[in-house]
Amino acid sequence: MADGITSALARAREAAGGKDVQISGGADTVRQFNAAGLLDELQLHIAPVILGAGVRLCAGPGGRLLAGLISRTP
Repeated sequence: MADGITSALARAREAAGGKDVQISGGADTVRQFNAAGLLDELQLHIAPVILGAGVRLCAGPGGRLLAGLISRTP
């Protein structure tokens, strides 16, 4: 994504030929796409970390990410 997330998404959409585009990544990726208003849906997979550190998904100004929960799988 040397050209930025907007151009990366545009290339992915073009390659998908009108189908849905899925983007994989960590908290930083989600925060970037969310801040740019480019997320329509988010599938969140949680992997607990016992040792170490991570990046908060909802950190930063506002901290709001999800509008509402659609479904969950325990």
